[in-house]
Amino acid sequence: MAKVIEIEGKTIDEAIYLGLDQLKLTIDEVDMEVIEYGQKGFMGIGYKPAKVKITQREEAIIPDFILNKDKEKAPHKEKREKPRKDKKIEAFEEKKGEYFPEGTEFVENEVTEFLQGLMNHIGIKESTVKAANTDNGLLVNLEGNDMGILIGRRGETLDAVQYLASLVYNKDKEDYHRVTVDTENYRKKRENTLIRLAKKKAGQVAKTGKKVVLEPMSPFERRIIHFALQNDKFVTTYSEGEEPNRHIVIDKK
Repeated sequence: MAKVIEIEGKTIDEAIYLGLDQLKLTIDEVDMEVIEYGQKGFMGIGYKPAKVKITQREEAIIPDFILNKDKEKAPHKEKREKPRKDKKIEAFEEKKGEYFPEGTEFVENEVTEFLQGLMNHIGIKESTVKAANTDNGLLVNLEGNDMGILIGRRGETLDAVQYLASLVYNKDKEDYHRVTVDTENYRKKRENTLIRLAKKKAGQVAKTGKKVVLEPMSPFERRIIHFALQNDKFVTTYSEGEEPNRHIVIDKK
C-alpha cells in the first residue's frame, strides 16, 4: 500500500525534506502536492506553516514476495569473499564530479539573474551560473573563485542561497517547483561523506550493541542517513529533538 502523509514546515522545502525523512523515501519515489504555501508573518504575527501532501509512487513499492524471492533461491554463504561497494558510492564515483549530464540544455531565468547578481555583489570573481530543467526540478550550478564562501559551514550558506532561489523561482507560480543549487559538486560530495559515516557508525552499533547519536543535521542530510541504512539487517535509525538541533540515532534492531 502506498504511503501518504501531510506534513508542515517553515517552508515548502523544509516540509518536503521532513516528509521524505519520515517516509524514508527519495524525491524520485514520491508525488507532491502543495496544500498551503505558508506565510512568514511579522514578529511571529500572522505566521502560517507551509503544508504539503506526499504520496509514495506505485512503482516505488516492491512487494514482499519479490524482496524474498532472491533470498529463497540463493544458496547460503557463510562468508562473503569480497566486500561489495555501496551502490550509491559506486554511482557517485562513476559520475566523477559531473553536475549536469551530457547534452543538457541550459536555461536563463529570474533565478540565474538573481544568483549572478548575488555572486557579483559578494565579490566572487569570474562567476557563472548554469541552470537546467529536469524531472527533479530546476538544477543550478554556480562556478567561480573562492566558492567556499558560498558553501559555508556544513553547507548552511548554500542551503540559504537555495532557499532564496526557490522563493524567487516560485513567486507568483500556482504550482511549486523544486530548485536545487550546488557548487563544486558539494552536495554529491557531502552525500558520499554521509553515506560513509552512516555505514561506519552502523558497523560500530552492530559490534558493540550501543546506540550512536549523530550531530544535528538538516532534514535533507538526515534523509540521506536514513536512506543509506534503511535495509541494514542489524541497525535501525530514527530522529530525535527539535529543529535546529534535531539529530539521528542509530540503534541496534
